Amino acid sequence: MRDIINRYNSLSSLIIKTYIDVALFESISTLNDPKSSDIIVFHYCNLIKQDACLNIWKLFFDRNKLANTLKTFNTLLYKSKIKSKTKLRLSEDLKSYESIIKNVRQKVIAHNDAIQNETNIPIEVLKRILDELRTMLNGMGKDINDDSIIQITDSYVFSIFSKVKLTEYLKHSNELIKD
Repeated sequence: MRDIINRYNSLSSLIIKTYIDVALFESISTLNDPKSSDIIVFHYCNLIKQDACLNIWKLFFDRNKLANTLKTFNTLLYKSKIKSKTKLRLSEDLKSYESIIKNVRQKVIAHNDAIQNETNIPIEVLKRILDELRTMLNGMGKDINDDSIIQITDSYVFSIFSKVKLTEYLKHSNELIKD
């Protein structure tokens, strides 16, 4: 059971890190246009989106049987006689983004290709995919029925976005006070 809980926590942590990426991107986008001529903002926004895509790939699209993905975790539950009713499928409108995410992982991240327009996946889409992955993990967590499993709730996700936005707001306010 310890291995199941450790793997669950690892997947949960990766989902939370990806929500932080999305929140940072949204916060930066609020203060600056991510496609602006400011090369630092543009570069940072690209890195955030690439990291989010890579994390989503690790969580769901990685086919390595040794990787800790939602699918291999579900298999582990099955082998441990824990029956999960969770369906591990993205909704139809999000399935079309699978190839884009795989391309980001293959071309941009794994091979450092110079053509980086593959990261033109809207951040809203990444967030929706992440919401579905979180729902899948939470569903498997409920099936485990162990008090040490902590669900990633809507309010927790909201708190991530709130903290990032508050931090940016305070930073921006301090800059206004200095002027």
